[in-house]
Amino acid sequence: MQQRNRLSLLALMCLWLGIAWAAPQDIVLYAHVQGGKAVYAGQLGEVARKALDSLQKFQVKAVHPLPAANLKDVTSLLDRAAAERIPWVADLRLVFDDKKKRVHMSLDLYESGKRLRNVRIAKTYKARNIKSLMAKMEYELPLALKSHFLELGKVIKKEKRLVYFDLGESAGTRPGMLYKIYREQDEITDDDGNSFGRLERTTGIVRVSRVTGVYATAEILVGALSIRPGDYVKPMPSRQAAYEPRILSVLENQMAINIGKDYGVEEGSYYAVYKDIKPINDEDAFRIPVGFIKIDEVFDDYATGELELSPSYDLARFTIREGDPISEVASPKKDSLALQQSLTNVNGDLGKKLLLLTYTKHSQSNVNIAYRLRGGYNGGSPYLATGVMHSLAHSPYFYAGVDFVAISGMPINLFISADLETPLSRDLKLTMESGYTLGATNAVYNGINTSIGVRYGFDLF
Repeated sequence: MQQRNRLSLLALMCLWLGIAWAAPQDIVLYAHVQGGKAVYAGQLGEVARKALDSLQKFQVKAVHPLPAANLKDVTSLLDRAAAERIPWVADLRLVFDDKKKRVHMSLDLYESGKRLRNVRIAKTYKARNIKSLMAKMEYELPLALKSHFLELGKVIKKEKRLVYFDLGESAGTRPGMLYKIYREQDEITDDDGNSFGRLERTTGIVRVSRVTGVYATAEILVGALSIRPGDYVKPMPSRQAAYEPRILSVLENQMAINIGKDYGVEEGSYYAVYKDIKPINDEDAFRIPVGFIKIDEVFDDYATGELELSPSYDLARFTIREGDPISEVASPKKDSLALQQSLTNVNGDLGKKLLLLTYTKHSQSNVNIAYRLRGGYNGGSPYLATGVMHSLAHSPYFYAGVDFVAISGMPINLFISADLETPLSRDLKLTMESGYTLGATNAVYNGINTSIGVRYGFDLF
């Protein structure tokens, strides 16, 4: 019984120590403004207080004006804080240069008991008015403080589905943790050119798989195409920590997913929808993709899109259900170049051979539509045509369409095309086409035409 009581007491002590260690430490902030804007010292001190409070480590206990006697020496302030058992002292100073319209800002953090300066953040701002200055400080000070105290990191390397970022064990990073990746965007300015900070765009979500003392390796869950070295990295908010991307709703060929801008989803991105085939354990299973979704609209916490073309389109439409898991993938659809040998007027006696080069680009707004531009030469005159084509039965391999030909008479060519996979490459296909041209003043082109060649898919943009 005594041993059990000792163990219970030891457990309670460990719990108390853990809570005490994790609790934010008190800090007292002193603010001083020199120049014509001294009246704003309180507001600027409040900006610094919010920046310090944004850190997990600190909680500002009080904000005071910096006494004139301590402008050159803050030793007595540190002694007073130590006597009051306040472990940290912050010293904010702003010097306004009205002639150059610049502000020199410095923020020093001291450990009071050690009389040691731990952090110094200094920057010169170009600010035409006090509102712009406060907005800049409100945006930039938390970034600088979080970077120093390892609450904010950066992507240092990216490899396919992995990223490496500069937050390791010393920053509290552990395997399994989720981190948000984001990037600074355009500066926010008013009509007078005053800056109010920058926009931020989430570029992805990652899950930590391995941690060393100084860096972490993480699997990319969202953002395989958008994450870049130099992007910021921060822990996911607790409300978003239960990350599990899935189908939210299905309406015929329209799909909604349960992640949006907050997770880095972008318009034009693609997500594969998976079905579990056989369980591996309680959490994992063998999965196969049954369809792909092209995202059309993105909202803060969800996104909507359309089922992409596939050979099993109808099967996917009727088997995809709410709750099916999804994962971001590269676009399954690529633009292409085709080199084709064509024969015109097959049903007549005036047929000629054409060597054609065709560029095909898929529509960004309709998964079934593609546009093409064709050029060729028949030994006597050039051949140029532009057209639009529509998928047959939602297949990525069969299309019907119409070309408008830039030759005498401005004829049109109605056609059906088919692509066949080759064993050489997924991007290299055998392409065949049959069409009917009418309206040309040159009878060489009128009537049935056929072509055969090869098509190569690539990402041009």
